[in-house]
Amino acid sequence: MSKLKATENNFLLVQKKIIDISSNNNLTVIPLKDFNNSKSRLKEILSDTKRVELVKKMLEKVISGLNFKCVVVSNSDKVSEFASQLGVDSIVFDRVGLNKTAEYIYENLELKYISRLTVVHADLPFAEVASNPLNLVQTLDNNKVLIYPDQSESGTTVLSVPAGLKWKFKYGKNSFIKHIDQAHNLNLKAEIVKNFNWSFDVDTKSDLIKYYETTDTASQLET
Repeated sequence: MSKLKATENNFLLVQKKIIDISSNNNLTVIPLKDFNNSKSRLKEILSDTKRVELVKKMLEKVISGLNFKCVVVSNSDKVSEFASQLGVDSIVFDRVGLNKTAEYIYENLELKYISRLTVVHADLPFAEVASNPLNLVQTLDNNKVLIYPDQSESGTTVLSVPAGLKWKFKYGKNSFIKHIDQAHNLNLKAEIVKNFNWSFDVDTKSDLIKYYETTDTASQLET
């Protein structure tokens, strides 16, 4: 597996490799910040070691659920190296922030080869290949945006957008509704999928408790 160092000056060259690892003209990326700063809101109930272990475990589940047809994008060499260990290619990107990273990749796609960008969050501990969203992505027309809301129907865990549009990513508060509104404003059809395995993300203490209760691993919580 390869690790690609992406900057604004060499991104076109990096895309030559991206094209090789994209599937059916769809590029699927999993953005993830460095391990030490991931899921910082869980620091009050998890030690740093357990928090990093959780992040790695969730990333592994997502990659496996996507049947390894994805690219991990991060600002961290350690994340990139871990992705390689899991069997997928990675891009070390100097952009900071999910929206800026996703938008830069989207706006600079090589449209001759890539017709759609799919962004999948890395914190989906129940992701499974049986309900792999990429199976649905492959059936989408170019006038459709695929959106998976999180369990609260506030955030967006999976988003697939046709390339070549004036699309702006709206991750953050109420991103689910914002992405639907943007699709409509661009005269696109928003296909909404509510699937527990690809919607349950771990952001808060209550999410973590529910995850551990569901998997019967509540002893992982700090006492």
